Amino acid sequence: MKPYLQVEELTKSYGDRLLFDSITFGVNEGDKIGVIAKNGTGKSTLLRLLAEIESPDSGKITFRNGLRVGFLEQSPLFTQGDTLMENLLAVIPENDHDEWSHEDKVKQMLSQLGIDDAYQSVAHLSGGQIKRAALARVLLGNPDLLILDEPTNHLDLAVVEWLENYLTRQRVTLLMVTHDRYFLDRVCNKIIEIDQRQIFTYEGNFDYYLRRRAEREKPALLMVLIRENGSAVQQSAKGLLGHILRVGALPQESHCQTVYCCTISIIGIFQLLCGYCLFHCLTSFHL
Repeated sequence: MKPYLQVEELTKSYGDRLLFDSITFGVNEGDKIGVIAKNGTGKSTLLRLLAEIESPDSGKITFRNGLRVGFLEQSPLFTQGDTLMENLLAVIPENDHDEWSHEDKVKQMLSQLGIDDAYQSVAHLSGGQIKRAALARVLLGNPDLLILDEPTNHLDLAVVEWLENYLTRQRVTLLMVTHDRYFLDRVCNKIIEIDQRQIFTYEGNFDYYLRRRAEREKPALLMVLIRENGSAVQQSAKGLLGHILRVGALPQESHCQTVYCCTISIIGIFQLLCGYCLFHCLTSFHL
């Protein structure tokens, strides 16, 4: 697979809020990547950096020579006063020698996206129509790399299904952000997660990512619970031993809560360990 772009040691912050710190990853030809992160942690910012609309604080983004990049923003803009046809004809590559005329290609693409009047003024478009027209503009540019920020917003089910089929059928490399998990699952073959200002890469669709993320997080959760409960067990055991040494017998009923807490904590940790082992075995077998 040809490398399309390489991100090295990329850092970006807004004021004192650090979004990601020295992240490194690559995009290869044929990758269809979904970018996952909590809201406000840098998904759209990362796309804007890759589209060279914003600049990083530090780090390097390297594109393959001659790579054509198409970027769909969340809030796209058009040249006001021009018609939709005029805006879209301007993005079709000059070396496009398809047997279809350029105007016919624009009309067909708009029709697939639910817009019938290709000659209307962009000033008359609704918010949903602007997003769909912007999607048409990106696709008509025939880019090698598509960068899409929330592409399914304002699309009805039929258009979402058409876009899904288009992206899976075409030999296009894709990097996108979307909250539509089903769209992610069916289109993407790789997931990049931004978490704790770092990058985690999963070689599979969204369902694969969910399973692998759970597997990655389970040991950390396990250690936290063992630390917390282990301390409680230790304290309970010390109290129990101290009582036995002082009075030479097991505690009476008033002290049995100590024994109970100690036992429950040990059982809880044991159950968690068993659950993790079972989860690991099942996921490993399934994959």
